[in-house]
Amino acid sequence: MLVTVFLAFAAYVLFTIALNGRMGVISDYFEVYKIIKGILFLAFSFVVFDFAKLKPYLRIALLLLIGFNFLHYFNIFDFNNIVEPFYASDVHLKYFGLNSAGQPASKRILGTMGNPNNNAILFMFFVAIFTPFSKSTKIDHILFIVSVSLVILCQSRTGFVALLAILVFSFIFIKANKYIMLTSMLVGCLMFFISDFSYIKETTVKIPTGKISKSNNTTKTKEVEKANWDLNNKSLEGRFEVWEKLVKSYSKKPVFGYGPNKEYFYERKMYPEGSYVLWLWRYGAVGFLFFMSLMFYIFWQLLKNKNFKVSSVAVLFFIALAVTSITNTPLANQSLSVLFFIIVGGAFKPNKS
Repeated sequence: MLVTVFLAFAAYVLFTIALNGRMGVISDYFEVYKIIKGILFLAFSFVVFDFAKLKPYLRIALLLLIGFNFLHYFNIFDFNNIVEPFYASDVHLKYFGLNSAGQPASKRILGTMGNPNNNAILFMFFVAIFTPFSKSTKIDHILFIVSVSLVILCQSRTGFVALLAILVFSFIFIKANKYIMLTSMLVGCLMFFISDFSYIKETTVKIPTGKISKSNNTTKTKEVEKANWDLNNKSLEGRFEVWEKLVKSYSKKPVFGYGPNKEYFYERKMYPEGSYVLWLWRYGAVGFLFFMSLMFYIFWQLLKNKNFKVSSVAVLFFIALAVTSITNTPLANQSLSVLFFIIVGGAFKPNKS
């Protein structure tokens, strides 16, 4: 059923390409390729997925990621100049621990994703995997708490909201271990304040101490904090501006949209800043409703079919993707989209036990 519907959506994408006279534009077909690749991962996961056998390898994977991000965060052994450039762009590395004005700011972990927002989503995948159920081990409890803390250290605002959503959902509906859940929240808050304190302390230390009084020192720190606040607001305003442009453009082709049309964004040096607006612009009202109906169907099936393996894990990761899609495009990332299809395929595999 799922494979058929995803194939139908791929056919619809091809239809929008043809309708917009872009059959000769090779880059548009990459969106179709992504769907086909996702279907293959979904089918493969449905056939071979075994969560019990996979979980030990996921523990190892998370431990490796923790080590990688630890080296990156503290720049141990000049990690950010030697290793991180293979994963992150020069721009992200240049402003690591700085705001766009070059002033000290909280570090936003880039990790293997090369982007703090996507890195937060990756660790939310592990939050979902190691959610403390009744039969969870102590090592899984620790890995859950660490995963929550790493999401916090990515400093993604939408990530914070998504994390809160999956923690509350787990707390209320999945009957997760309430003690471990509360502990993770407390540790996460502690990590947030430590991260903020470290950059404020760094700001204060960098100010010359010659004839500058303590009050001037404090004033300078407050100026940096205000600058960070203003830049965050401008970032949000920038998103609204992009959405406004896309919605105005969408009104010219409201039914079937413009198709993938990546050149539109390349030429304008624009980032879509949100999956929902992007899907609406690309595929029109018909395609948007088609895709959203498909997502709702998957979510509903995951909720009501308790006999499916890892359905609760898939639900939590689904929530994380749904929330972060408001201001990001997680399914456009190859790694995150593969995780989505694998976890959904595994969740829809009937439990033989």
